[in-house]
Amino acid sequence: MSHTDLGNTAEDLVGQWLTQRGHHVLYAKYRTRRGELDLVTLRAGTLVVVEVKACTRGAKRAPAATVTMTKRARIVATTEFLLVRERLRVRRIEFSVAEVWLPDGEIRYTPDAFRADEVWRRR
Repeated sequence: MSHTDLGNTAEDLVGQWLTQRGHHVLYAKYRTRRGELDLVTLRAGTLVVVEVKACTRGAKRAPAATVTMTKRARIVATTEFLLVRERLRVRRIEFSVAEVWLPDGEIRYTPDAFRADEVWRRR
């Protein structure tokens, strides 16, 4: 399975998993020149931006460990662009990380994995 196939499979699994838990998927693979958002959902007035990380068993480190401060800053900037471009009005924004262990499809979901103000304070 290629790296792209691995990522697509993981994003599909997480999208289905979130839908079963009351999320409405607004965007999958939302791309701009600023970056990409893997999944953007809406749940109870909260915009949930989910970074999906896939890994196969035997990996040297957890997939979530690859969500660096630089990656977080890109996610926040892309989310700001999305809000303006799509004229979205939400009560709250949550940045979450979903780890998917393949081939078994185990999902480890971390809601509120980071906050936008934490990202901007460090820059």
